[in-house]
Amino acid sequence: MSVTICDVGPRDGLQNEPETFEPAFRAELVNRLAAAGLPRVEAASFVRADAVPQMAGAEEVVAAIERLDGTEYSGLALNEKGYERLAAAGLDRVNFTLAATDSFGRRNANQSVEEAAATAARVIERATLPVTLTISVAFGCPFEGRVDPGVVAGLAARFPSAEIVLADTIGVATPRQVRDLVERTHAPGVHLHNTRNTGYANAAAALEAGATLFDASCGGFVARQGGCRSVGSGAETQAKGH
Repeated sequence: MSVTICDVGPRDGLQNEPETFEPAFRAELVNRLAAAGLPRVEAASFVRADAVPQMAGAEEVVAAIERLDGTEYSGLALNEKGYERLAAAGLDRVNFTLAATDSFGRRNANQSVEEAAATAARVIERATLPVTLTISVAFGCPFEGRVDPGVVAGLAARFPSAEIVLADTIGVATPRQVRDLVERTHAPGVHLHNTRNTGYANAAAALEAGATLFDASCGGFVARQGGCRSVGSGAETQAKGH
């Protein structure tokens, strides 16, 4: 069985840093990751610059990438406007993210679960690029607590044409929970955090359950922050228009 590593450091890592780096610097990180042999790199996030200044200039980042054969370059979008920017920039894959709870979805993307699912369906229908669908807070939500695995499984089942990634956004999952949900959904991908030093065990459990796509972040950018930027950060407006 082969495994694909997607390095999300240029996006999920750098957006957690207090310092804002210029697009040229971020593109250089992408280039170095590709040169290191990474098969997939998430290069940028197409969200509002005033809400997430660390991700400003996404198009400039993409334009400065020195493309290498063997590396797929993806970007993140939370709504249709973000997808349109991503597609116009010329990336290889779209990573569309929606939350498994209404509370997190409204704070992170200004959408309920159903609203985000409807948006995801429209993006998948329109997309000429491969689509990865990441379900955030798939194991636990900072606002609603435990997430029903049935809800996550139901969301995953609605998008059979997309590559599904289950995200432990706040790092609360246990190996058993990861194994059970990967087996239940047949999701090929996981996005895990090492907040409680369980990330590695969770990755092993996902691998045993059949996962073949693993998000990672060079230097442990996100792991040391304890989760994704939007959690409790006041970034709930980041997707209210791009």
